Amino acid sequence: MSRSTFFTSLALALLLQNVNAEMPAFKSIFKFFAYGYGSDGNSNSTRTKDISDMTLDELGISRGQSHYNFLSYITYNERLYCAADDYYILHLLPSNITEPARKPPIMVRCLQPERHENATRNDNTLLIMQNLKDIVALLKPIGNATKRHEPGSCVIVLFYTESSLGCSLVAPYANMLPILFPTLRFAAIDAFQFPSFNTEFGIVGLPTLLLFHQGRPVVKFYSDSFHAFVTRHTGIKHIEPMPKESEVTGPLPVQPVPQVDYVLILAWTFILLCLGNYFAKSRLCNQIVEMIKRNWRESEARMERN
Repeated sequence: MSRSTFFTSLALALLLQNVNAEMPAFKSIFKFFAYGYGSDGNSNSTRTKDISDMTLDELGISRGQSHYNFLSYITYNERLYCAADDYYILHLLPSNITEPARKPPIMVRCLQPERHENATRNDNTLLIMQNLKDIVALLKPIGNATKRHEPGSCVIVLFYTESSLGCSLVAPYANMLPILFPTLRFAAIDAFQFPSFNTEFGIVGLPTLLLFHQGRPVVKFYSDSFHAFVTRHTGIKHIEPMPKESEVTGPLPVQPVPQVDYVLILAWTFILLCLGNYFAKSRLCNQIVEMIKRNWRESEARMERN
Protein backbone atom coordinates (compact mmCIF):
# COMPACT_ATOMS: atom_id res chain seq x y z
CA MET A 1 0.00 0.00 0.00
CA SER A 2 1.38 3.35 -0.98
CA ARG A 3 1.86 6.21 1.49
CA SER A 4 -0.84 8.41 -0.18
CA THR A 5 -3.39 5.60 -0.02
CA PHE A 6 -2.67 5.11 3.69
CA PHE A 7 -3.18 8.76 4.60
CA THR A 8 -6.36 8.94 2.49
CA SER A 9 -7.85 5.94 4.34
CA LEU A 10 -6.88 7.43 7.70
CA ALA A 11 -8.57 10.76 6.85
CA LEU A 12 -11.79 9.02 5.78
CA ALA A 13 -11.86 6.99 8.99
CA LEU A 14 -11.50 10.10 11.14
CA LEU A 15 -14.20 11.90 9.16
CA LEU A 16 -16.66 9.03 9.56
CA GLN A 17 -15.93 8.92 13.30
CA ASN A 18 -16.68 12.67 13.67
CA VAL A 19 -19.89 12.33 11.66
CA ASN A 20 -21.10 9.49 13.91
CA ALA A 21 -20.27 11.55 16.99
CA GLU A 22 -22.19 14.60 15.74
CA MET A 23 -25.13 12.60 14.38
CA PRO A 24 -27.40 13.08 17.50
CA ALA A 25 -27.07 16.86 17.20
CA PHE A 26 -27.96 16.77 13.52
CA LYS A 27 -30.88 14.47 14.33
CA SER A 28 -32.23 16.98 16.89
CA ILE A 29 -31.93 19.88 14.48
CA PHE A 30 -33.67 18.07 11.66
CA LYS A 31 -36.34 16.74 14.04
CA PHE A 32 -37.10 20.29 15.21
CA PHE A 33 -37.75 21.37 11.64
CA ALA A 34 -39.91 18.25 11.12
CA TYR A 35 -37.65 16.74 8.50
CA GLY A 36 -37.04 14.09 11.14
CA TYR A 37 -35.07 11.00 11.57
CA GLY A 38 -36.68 7.85 12.83
CA SER A 39 -35.74 6.19 16.04
CA ASP A 40 -33.64 3.75 14.05
CA GLY A 41 -31.46 6.58 12.71
CA ASN A 42 -32.54 6.19 9.07
CA SER A 43 -33.47 9.41 7.29
CA ASN A 44 -36.84 9.82 5.57
CA SER A 45 -37.59 12.05 2.63
CA THR A 46 -41.01 13.06 4.00
CA ARG A 47 -42.13 14.68 7.29
CA THR A 48 -42.94 12.32 10.11
CA LYS A 49 -45.61 14.61 11.72
CA ASP A 50 -47.08 18.00 10.90
CA ILE A 51 -46.41 20.83 13.37
CA SER A 52 -50.15 21.48 13.82
CA ASP A 53 -50.57 17.88 15.02
CA MET A 54 -47.72 18.01 17.56
CA THR A 55 -48.42 18.32 21.29
CA LEU A 56 -47.05 21.01 23.60
CA ASP A 57 -44.44 18.62 24.93
CA GLU A 58 -43.26 17.82 21.40
CA LEU A 59 -43.08 21.47 20.46
CA GLY A 60 -41.30 22.38 23.67
CA ILE A 61 -43.56 25.37 24.52
CA SER A 62 -43.53 26.27 28.20
CA ARG A 63 -46.85 25.88 29.97
CA GLY A 64 -46.05 28.86 32.25
CA GLN A 65 -45.24 31.33 29.49
CA SER A 66 -45.53 35.08 30.10
CA HIS A 67 -48.77 36.79 29.12
CA TYR A 68 -47.03 40.10 28.39
CA ASN A 69 -47.09 41.31 24.82
CA PHE A 70 -43.60 41.16 23.31
CA LEU A 71 -43.94 44.42 21.39
CA SER A 72 -45.13 46.21 24.52
CA TYR A 73 -42.25 44.69 26.44
CA ILE A 74 -39.47 45.87 24.10
CA THR A 75 -41.00 49.35 23.69
CA TYR A 76 -41.41 49.82 27.48
CA ASN A 77 -45.14 50.47 27.18
CA GLU A 78 -45.72 48.54 30.39
CA ARG A 79 -43.58 51.07 32.23
CA LEU A 80 -45.18 54.11 30.65
CA TYR A 81 -48.80 53.12 31.25
CA CYS A 82 -50.17 51.61 34.44
CA ALA A 83 -52.41 48.59 33.93
CA ALA A 84 -54.83 47.22 36.46
CA ASP A 85 -53.21 45.30 39.30
CA ASP A 86 -54.82 41.99 38.34
CA TYR A 87 -54.67 42.42 34.54
CA TYR A 88 -51.89 39.89 34.04
CA ILE A 89 -52.90 37.42 36.75
CA LEU A 90 -56.53 36.82 35.82
CA HIS A 91 -55.60 33.45 34.31
CA LEU A 92 -54.21 32.39 37.71
CA LEU A 93 -57.36 33.18 39.68
CA PRO A 94 -60.11 30.60 40.23
CA SER A 95 -63.06 30.92 37.88
CA ASN A 96 -65.60 30.98 40.72
CA ILE A 97 -64.30 34.26 42.21
CA THR A 98 -66.74 37.13 41.72
CA GLU A 99 -66.10 40.88 41.96
CA PRO A 100 -66.67 42.18 45.50
CA ALA A 101 -69.64 44.42 46.09
CA ARG A 102 -68.88 48.11 45.75
CA LYS A 103 -68.97 50.10 48.96
CA PRO A 104 -72.16 52.19 49.08
CA PRO A 105 -71.70 55.97 48.96
CA ILE A 106 -72.15 58.25 51.95
CA MET A 107 -75.72 59.51 51.64
CA VAL A 108 -77.36 62.51 53.31
CA ARG A 109 -80.94 63.73 53.37
CA CYS A 110 -81.40 67.36 52.42
CA LEU A 111 -84.20 69.78 53.13
CA GLN A 112 -85.52 71.08 49.81
CA PRO A 113 -87.72 74.18 49.74
CA GLU A 114 -90.62 74.16 47.33
CA ARG A 115 -90.09 76.08 44.11
CA HIS A 116 -92.54 78.74 43.02
CA GLU A 117 -94.36 78.32 39.76
CA ASN A 118 -92.87 81.54 38.39
CA ALA A 119 -89.32 80.65 39.42
CA THR A 120 -86.65 80.85 36.73
CA ARG A 121 -83.39 78.98 36.45
CA ASN A 122 -81.41 82.13 37.38
CA ASP A 123 -83.07 82.47 40.80
CA ASN A 124 -80.54 80.13 42.43
CA THR A 125 -76.97 81.40 42.07
CA LEU A 126 -73.51 80.50 43.33
CA LEU A 127 -72.71 82.59 46.41
CA ILE A 128 -69.21 84.02 46.78
CA MET A 129 -68.25 84.27 50.44
CA GLN A 130 -66.73 87.66 51.27
CA ASN A 131 -66.29 87.47 55.04
CA LEU A 132 -66.40 85.06 57.95
CA LYS A 133 -69.86 86.20 59.03
CA ASP A 134 -71.38 85.10 55.72
CA ILE A 135 -69.73 81.69 56.00
CA VAL A 136 -71.06 81.12 59.52
CA ALA A 137 -74.57 82.14 58.44
CA LEU A 138 -74.36 79.84 55.39
CA LEU A 139 -73.38 76.76 57.40
CA LYS A 140 -75.89 77.37 60.20
CA PRO A 141 -77.92 74.16 60.79
CA ILE A 142 -81.69 74.08 60.32
CA GLY A 143 -83.69 72.11 62.87
CA ASN A 144 -82.38 69.58 65.37
CA ALA A 145 -81.19 66.86 63.00
CA THR A 146 -77.88 65.32 64.14
CA LYS A 147 -77.59 62.30 61.81
CA ARG A 148 -77.06 62.06 58.07
CA HIS A 149 -80.26 60.10 57.44
CA GLU A 150 -82.34 62.86 59.05
CA PRO A 151 -83.43 65.79 56.84
CA GLY A 152 -81.15 68.78 57.36
CA SER A 153 -79.51 71.74 55.73
CA CYS A 154 -77.26 70.78 52.81
CA VAL A 155 -74.66 73.19 51.44
CA ILE A 156 -72.13 72.38 48.71
CA VAL A 157 -69.03 74.59 48.99
CA LEU A 158 -66.34 74.95 46.35
CA PHE A 159 -62.86 75.86 47.60
CA TYR A 160 -61.04 77.68 44.82
CA THR A 161 -58.71 80.54 43.97
CA GLU A 162 -58.95 82.91 41.04
CA SER A 163 -55.26 82.61 40.12
CA SER A 164 -55.40 78.82 39.66
CA LEU A 165 -55.64 77.42 36.14
CA GLY A 166 -57.36 74.25 37.41
CA CYS A 167 -60.03 76.30 39.16
CA SER A 168 -60.70 78.34 36.02
CA LEU A 169 -61.15 75.14 34.01
CA VAL A 170 -63.89 73.84 36.34
CA ALA A 171 -65.52 77.25 36.79
CA PRO A 172 -68.18 76.61 34.08
CA TYR A 173 -69.25 73.39 35.83
CA ALA A 174 -69.40 75.15 39.20
CA ASN A 175 -71.44 78.02 37.78
CA MET A 176 -73.87 75.46 36.34
CA LEU A 177 -74.57 73.68 39.64
CA PRO A 178 -77.23 76.11 41.01
CA ILE A 179 -79.11 75.78 37.72
CA LEU A 180 -78.99 71.98 37.71
CA PHE A 181 -80.03 71.72 41.39
CA PRO A 182 -82.34 74.67 42.13
CA THR A 183 -83.36 73.32 45.56
CA LEU A 184 -79.82 73.18 46.97
CA ARG A 185 -77.48 75.93 48.10
CA PHE A 186 -74.05 76.39 46.59
CA ALA A 187 -71.21 78.65 47.66
CA ALA A 188 -67.57 79.31 46.82
CA ILE A 189 -64.77 80.17 49.26
CA ASP A 190 -61.42 81.62 48.22
CA ALA A 191 -58.87 79.33 49.87
CA PHE A 192 -56.20 82.07 49.83
CA GLN A 193 -58.49 84.60 51.48
CA PHE A 194 -59.57 82.16 54.23
CA PRO A 195 -56.56 79.85 54.81
CA SER A 196 -57.79 78.75 58.23
CA PHE A 197 -60.61 76.76 56.61
CA ASN A 198 -58.07 74.73 54.63
CA THR A 199 -56.62 73.34 57.85
CA GLU A 200 -59.98 72.93 59.57
CA PHE A 201 -61.62 70.98 56.72
CA GLY A 202 -58.50 69.20 55.41
CA ILE A 203 -58.31 70.97 52.04
CA VAL A 204 -55.06 69.82 50.41
CA GLY A 205 -55.76 70.65 46.74
CA LEU A 206 -57.76 73.08 44.66
CA PRO A 207 -60.44 72.96 43.40
CA THR A 208 -62.25 70.91 46.06
CA LEU A 209 -66.00 70.43 46.41
CA LEU A 210 -67.15 69.81 49.99
CA LEU A 211 -70.63 68.71 51.04
CA PHE A 212 -71.91 70.01 54.39
CA HIS A 213 -74.88 68.55 56.23
CA GLN A 214 -76.15 70.54 59.19
CA GLY A 215 -72.94 72.55 59.22
CA ARG A 216 -70.66 69.48 59.37
CA PRO A 217 -68.41 68.39 56.47
CA VAL A 218 -69.41 64.99 55.09
CA VAL A 219 -67.47 64.16 51.91
CA LYS A 220 -64.97 65.85 49.54
CA PHE A 221 -64.56 65.69 45.79
CA TYR A 222 -61.61 66.61 43.53
CA SER A 223 -62.85 66.08 39.95
CA ASP A 224 -64.99 68.06 37.49
CA SER A 225 -68.11 65.81 37.42
CA PHE A 226 -69.76 67.97 40.02
CA HIS A 227 -73.37 67.10 39.18
CA ALA A 228 -72.64 63.35 39.44
CA PHE A 229 -71.06 63.93 42.86
CA VAL A 230 -74.13 65.80 44.13
CA THR A 231 -76.54 63.14 42.85
CA ARG A 232 -74.46 60.30 44.26
CA HIS A 233 -74.40 61.64 47.83
CA THR A 234 -77.75 63.42 48.07
CA GLY A 235 -79.96 61.31 45.80
CA ILE A 236 -81.22 64.48 44.08
CA LYS A 237 -81.24 64.36 40.29
CA HIS A 238 -80.43 67.38 38.16
CA ILE A 239 -83.04 69.00 35.97
CA GLU A 240 -83.40 68.20 32.28
CA PRO A 241 -82.26 69.29 29.78
CA MET A 242 -78.80 70.30 30.90
CA PRO A 243 -77.75 73.75 29.68
CA LYS A 244 -74.64 74.17 27.59
CA GLU A 245 -71.49 75.68 29.06
CA SER A 246 -71.68 78.64 26.69
CA GLU A 247 -75.20 79.46 27.93
CA VAL A 248 -74.19 79.68 31.60
CA THR A 249 -72.59 82.72 33.15
CA GLY A 250 -71.63 82.87 36.79
CA PRO A 251 -69.55 84.66 39.36
CA LEU A 252 -66.49 82.44 39.00
CA PRO A 253 -64.03 83.62 36.30
CA VAL A 254 -63.29 81.18 33.51
CA GLN A 255 -59.81 82.69 33.00
CA PRO A 256 -57.06 82.79 35.65
CA VAL A 257 -56.71 86.19 37.34
CA PRO A 258 -53.06 87.17 38.01
CA GLN A 259 -52.44 87.67 41.72
CA VAL A 260 -49.39 88.23 43.89
CA ASP A 261 -48.99 85.45 46.43
CA TYR A 262 -47.13 87.13 49.28
CA VAL A 263 -47.11 83.96 51.34
CA LEU A 264 -45.30 82.13 48.54
CA ILE A 265 -42.78 84.97 48.22
CA LEU A 266 -42.17 84.86 51.97
CA ALA A 267 -41.69 81.08 51.85
CA TRP A 268 -39.12 81.31 49.02
CA THR A 269 -37.30 84.11 50.85
CA PHE A 270 -37.02 81.94 53.95
CA ILE A 271 -35.75 78.99 51.91
CA LEU A 272 -33.11 81.11 50.16
CA LEU A 273 -31.93 82.58 53.48
CA CYS A 274 -31.55 79.10 54.95
CA LEU A 275 -29.59 77.95 51.89
CA GLY A 276 -27.35 81.03 52.08
CA ASN A 277 -26.65 80.46 55.77
CA TYR A 278 -25.82 76.81 55.16
CA PHE A 279 -23.50 77.71 52.26
CA ALA A 280 -21.73 80.39 54.33
CA LYS A 281 -20.79 77.77 56.94
CA SER A 282 -19.65 75.17 54.42
CA ARG A 283 -16.02 74.31 53.58
CA LEU A 284 -16.53 75.28 49.94
CA CYS A 285 -17.47 78.82 50.92
CA ASN A 286 -14.37 79.09 53.15
CA GLN A 287 -12.15 77.88 50.29
CA ILE A 288 -13.67 80.44 47.91
CA VAL A 289 -13.11 83.25 50.43
CA GLU A 290 -9.49 82.19 51.05
CA MET A 291 -8.83 82.02 47.30
CA ILE A 292 -10.20 85.56 46.80
CA LYS A 293 -8.08 86.87 49.69
CA ARG A 294 -4.96 85.17 48.33
CA ASN A 295 -5.50 86.57 44.85
CA TRP A 296 -6.10 90.01 46.35
CA ARG A 297 -2.85 89.89 48.31
CA GLU A 298 -0.92 88.70 45.27
CA SER A 299 -2.33 91.49 43.12
CA GLU A 300 -1.39 94.09 45.79
CA ALA A 301 2.16 92.72 46.06
CA ARG A 302 2.50 92.81 42.27
CA MET A 303 1.36 96.43 42.16
CA GLU A 304 3.89 97.41 44.90
CA ARG A 305 6.75 95.88 42.90
CA ASN A 306 5.78 97.83 39.84
